[in-house]
Amino acid sequence: MYTTKGFKGVALAMGGVMLAGCAGNQYLDAPVPPESVSRSTTFDGRWNGIVGPLYRWRTLNSAHAVGKAIVCDDYKDNISLDVAQGNISIRVGSDPVYELTAQADENGYFYQSMPAGRQGLKSTAIWVTGQLSAAEAQGQVGFGPTGYSRGCLGAFVASRSDGNLLPEPVENPFTTDYYFIDVIERD
Repeated sequence: MYTTKGFKGVALAMGGVMLAGCAGNQYLDAPVPPESVSRSTTFDGRWNGIVGPLYRWRTLNSAHAVGKAIVCDDYKDNISLDVAQGNISIRVGSDPVYELTAQADENGYFYQSMPAGRQGLKSTAIWVTGQLSAAEAQGQVGFGPTGYSRGCLGAFVASRSDGNLLPEPVENPFTTDYYFIDVIERD
């Protein structure tokens, strides 16, 4: 089970992911092509960790949303990755659980997206991108309106477990809920 002391380390690592993410996207933005999928067992096993938001709101990058910002729900929830020869089953959240499948390349990079239902009149998508290494898995979880290049973005850090670790109690469940606000510029 994760401890408060352990979460402080995760929070620091997530801060590092956030700072690195601001400098540029170090993760993939498209699925790994079939010819590049790793068949190595280097990353095999179960990875358990925590996912949380990087920010609460941000402006949208869309001609249809000029002067608008997306406001994202706050959350801290579990994420798990089951890896077997480059194939990854990803579980984000606890209630509901969002399940995605992805493939990793030889360097442990992966990406996948999928529809996540509807939010009002708009369809919503969720995506997970990251990298596995010998010590940890880290990456980003995003969601937002389908077709927008920006949405709500969170970060995760996970470590390989022996399969006996129980998920941490959830403070705020992961959700793909969001809403829009008008951004007003002041003179």
